[in-house]
Amino acid sequence: MNFRKLFNPEILNLINEQHNSGNKIIIVTSNLDLFIKPVMKLLPVDEVFGTRVKVTNGNVVGIIEGENCSGHLKVEAIKKYTSKFRFDKIISYGDSPGDFEMFKFSDESFIAEYKFDSFISKLACRIKYLCGRICSDGFKVTFRNFNHLNQ
Repeated sequence: MNFRKLFNPEILNLINEQHNSGNKIIIVTSNLDLFIKPVMKLLPVDEVFGTRVKVTNGNVVGIIEGENCSGHLKVEAIKKYTSKFRFDKIISYGDSPGDFEMFKFSDESFIAEYKFDSFISKLACRIKYLCGRICSDGFKVTFRNFNHLNQ
């Protein structure tokens, strides 16, 4: 399977550029950890943090363990990771209000803007999302500096 079809090309380029520049890359998401952990095997990512799912005797029991990894928990995940290393700067990228606390904590932050090729592309992505599927095409992603938007 070509795993690259799972990811938007602009996001892949961003991750590869940051990795090639020697930066550490962590993903902090509200998505379930059992879905996001495998990304570490596919992309040059140093660590991932997501909403933890309770596992009992090797079985997912359908319960979130703790809270949804959003808002202040994203900041706590970054603090946990950065306590192990020395960083000159923390740069964050996000696309939802659940990222705003992380943005405020970071030295630089960028918010994603999605530009769909057409209304049909947007609708198709929404339907895929509602069905639990990934939408990685039919749109472009650009990032605007979040810090400048809030000054």
